[in-house]
Amino acid sequence: MIGMIKAIEIEKLFKEAKIAVLGDVMLDRYFSGDAERISPEAPIPVVDVNNVWHIPGGAANAMSNLASLGAKVWGFGVTGSDAEGKLLKDILVQRNIDVVNITADIHRPTTVKCRVIVGHHQMLRYDFESREHLPNHIASKLIKGLEQIATEIDMLVISDYDKGVMSHEAISSILEIARNHKIEVLVDPKVNS
Repeated sequence: MIGMIKAIEIEKLFKEAKIAVLGDVMLDRYFSGDAERISPEAPIPVVDVNNVWHIPGGAANAMSNLASLGAKVWGFGVTGSDAEGKLLKDILVQRNIDVVNITADIHRPTTVKCRVIVGHHQMLRYDFESREHLPNHIASKLIKGLEQIATEIDMLVISDYDKGVMSHEAISSILEIARNHKIEVLVDPKVNS
């Protein structure tokens, strides 16, 4: 009974929460199928793909999880100017996440993690990504966007996967905004992902 009461309290807390999530947004792409033969080109299995699906990854996964708990979520990040970036933003919009501050950069691809699954086993993962730091004009755009909504949010989540969005300068500016507006900050750093 106590566990259920706490779950209800947590659910209520998130339904009232207004959270900005800033970081490395990604698209997770899954290919699943059967492997019943070996390639004549190399001694590797040939996977006959029968299903493909996509889910938000990285900081976009944090956005999606918070929105599923009922929080009002503003997303901040960078995609490529490509079909994968559009798909990721479309998925986030379907989950009621504000994507106005997810910017497309024509000089980088959307980070996509592709996994090949046979049965219950992941056979392979291959990635498309850039780890280059953002150009100053894009980093400034994200910081200005955060400043514009700072009075509306209770919490800021920084989800850093070491893909170039979170430079030391950007983090300093973001933390200054949080201090000035008394916004709680959670940091989720990951490296070498």
